[in-house]
Amino acid sequence: MKIACILGISQYIQGNDLPACKDDAQLVRDIINATKEYDELLFLATNQSSSKIKQQIVNFLTQFKGKGVDQVFFYYTGHGDFDGKEFYYLLSDFENSKRKQTAIENSELDNWIRILTPELTIKLVDACHAGVQYIKDPELFQKYLISTPKAFKACYFMYSSQKDEYSYQDSRLSYFTKSFAESLANFDGTEMRFKDIIDYISDYFVSIPNQTPFFVTQATNTEIFTAVDDKLRHLISRQLSSYLPTTTSTTTTNSLPVQDQEPKLVEVVKYDAEKYCNKDEVMERMIEIKKFWEQHIFGKEINQLYEFDAAALPSLVGEVPRLKNIGKWLAENINEYFADPTFETEEYLTEIEVPKRRTGIQAFIVSSLLDQEYETKTVTRQRQVVTGYRLTQDMEFFAFRITAEPKFENLKWHDCHVAFVFSKTEVRFFYLFSAFKEINWEERTRKPSENWRMLVAPLKDQTQINDALKHIALEFEYYIVGPIKQRYLASKTDEESSPQNSNDEENE
Repeated sequence: MKIACILGISQYIQGNDLPACKDDAQLVRDIINATKEYDELLFLATNQSSSKIKQQIVNFLTQFKGKGVDQVFFYYTGHGDFDGKEFYYLLSDFENSKRKQTAIENSELDNWIRILTPELTIKLVDACHAGVQYIKDPELFQKYLISTPKAFKACYFMYSSQKDEYSYQDSRLSYFTKSFAESLANFDGTEMRFKDIIDYISDYFVSIPNQTPFFVTQATNTEIFTAVDDKLRHLISRQLSSYLPTTTSTTTTNSLPVQDQEPKLVEVVKYDAEKYCNKDEVMERMIEIKKFWEQHIFGKEINQLYEFDAAALPSLVGEVPRLKNIGKWLAENINEYFADPTFETEEYLTEIEVPKRRTGIQAFIVSSLLDQEYETKTVTRQRQVVTGYRLTQDMEFFAFRITAEPKFENLKWHDCHVAFVFSKTEVRFFYLFSAFKEINWEERTRKPSENWRMLVAPLKDQTQINDALKHIALEFEYYIVGPIKQRYLASKTDEESSPQNSNDEENE
């Protein structure tokens, strides 16, 4: 028996809607039905409450317990997030302060599937705007994904992007889901393996530099997805074409123009050059980023609690906390950013082994007849250590500080620092949230979060840059409002049983 579950979330109470995700889910449903491979299918794309979504998935899966399930196919399209320990599928009513209630934890989903002990598990995850990467460990998301298959006999997990990337879409479809559909429509064999799907998607994204799918395989690479004939190819091609945008502007950027002959070197270079910016273009983008923070309006609820002030910072040193962490990231990761880590020389003590000094006849006997003896000596040495970083392009400003000043005495001050580095093709944002401890009415000390987070956007696309900035602003809003809601809106019982969750103790 083979079963499939398709979950598409396109509307969010908080956060950006993803209109293409509804079409994504419908297209994958059409493909699954067209293959005639699956005995039962659950289709959820109606933006219901998280409790209803979870209950329907649990009911669907558990009804097959003990019935010999050979394969489980799970598809998700919508917002996703990774908090450093767990990946979350965000549902329509997602709230950061109710993360576990309003999202499906990946480990929770794995437990549901594991009840069925399937021979093969497939996850296809098109997590649009998949969240952010913690600077502490750039490969933490990949390490997490690699560790997840251990509970399954065999599996293919396909994720649409790396942790510090967005998953892009046009007006109708997400690129990752589109490439999945195209892999079948363009397959010229008779039996399509899951490995064939992975290979097609990998090749598809070679020409899309800002999105790199990630695959985890624990199988033999011989497992068959479906039999393919001309009838199936034509059916999927027809279904796929019905979802394509009416204009060709977005679809022609994914690959080189089709030509009768192999492209000439000049043509290839010109094509690749389209994603590069000159100095004037980059400076214009920086001005637009500055305007965004100057003009951004936070949500109605938080504006009733706080006054916001955005300032462009004329320097990094003395203005931005924890610069050393960004400098270390630049030093440890190959990149083409116009930025260098900065260093200073420090002295440190270390122990070394040195030969024991001897004199006279004893020295002669030791050197001639006996092995040399050593002793430990403490010495002072010097080393270069990272102190921060600097931009190698002259700028009028180097970072931003968004300060949240409370309108009520029972609320805390907060701020958000947004630093950036850029190359000719992309801008990488580093952002850090802080709460303040008040010393008196005039003095406060900053308590930064543990880690910087990162987001990347292509410089050629102002819309994608704005999406990244909106994501940062929304996260900052969640960071402030979440503890306040937990403090004032939690039930009396919860407050009595969990006093450690108060805003004061959490941030201090």
